[in-house]
Amino acid sequence: MLASCSSQRKLATRFVTSQADLHVLLLPPPGVLKKYYPMHPDSLLPGQAEPFNLEESKFIKDAEDSLLVNFFMASLRENLEAFDVRVYGPADIENFLRLDSSAYVFSVAQLEVLEYPSEQVRYAVLDTTVYEVAFAKVNLNHSQWFEFTELNHPERPMQVLYSMQVTSDVFDGRFRQNILTGEMFYEFEPYRLRFDDLYQLSIFAGQKNAQFIFDFLLNKYIDDRSKKPRKPVDYLQYDRERHSIRRAYNDRFIRIPLPDSD
Repeated sequence: MLASCSSQRKLATRFVTSQADLHVLLLPPPGVLKKYYPMHPDSLLPGQAEPFNLEESKFIKDAEDSLLVNFFMASLRENLEAFDVRVYGPADIENFLRLDSSAYVFSVAQLEVLEYPSEQVRYAVLDTTVYEVAFAKVNLNHSQWFEFTELNHPERPMQVLYSMQVTSDVFDGRFRQNILTGEMFYEFEPYRLRFDDLYQLSIFAGQKNAQFIFDFLLNKYIDDRSKKPRKPVDYLQYDRERHSIRRAYNDRFIRIPLPDSD
């Protein structure tokens, strides 16, 4: 087992240091799906599955679709180029199709921005008495579905890869007791979302997906050269700032199974 792990890390290092001819075509989504729910979507009853009126939202009703896409795609490209990947866009398709080296297509089939309110509850117990305080907070989810194909391997099926980034209001604090009256109170500092945080979330999503794309190709390189199937825990991640290889755990794409696929 140790020998297998060492072999995989050697392959990962080889990928990072010698894959100078890595080419990726990024295709933007056709648009943005913006959805608002009055609670977490998983808490809705079956008859409430449809999203509610966007005008009830706090942020996404005023967000420009073009900016959400542009911020995401620009960040995705910039951060992927930081991994020394040659990145192509829609205007470069003809040049991309003429490549005979390692060339991959990541098409953003769908981009979705979701907003919903929720309640955050904090508890404390003192002398068998339970103290409780609740905060109403806003949550933003930024989700992407990529269709992945290999340019020079049409026999290999397309894969669908999913990623999501989230942000929300934060209430940083703790329960304290008034030493004179014995009264319990919650002392906190609120950090509430602003409208610009929605666009910042798009930029952050581009940064994370650049990492996920590079790691996906790194692990594909290892899989293609491994003699035995790898376990999910063996999925590796490259830390560009520390120049190190580590396990990714859940910090990675989620592969969406397709009909009639393994």
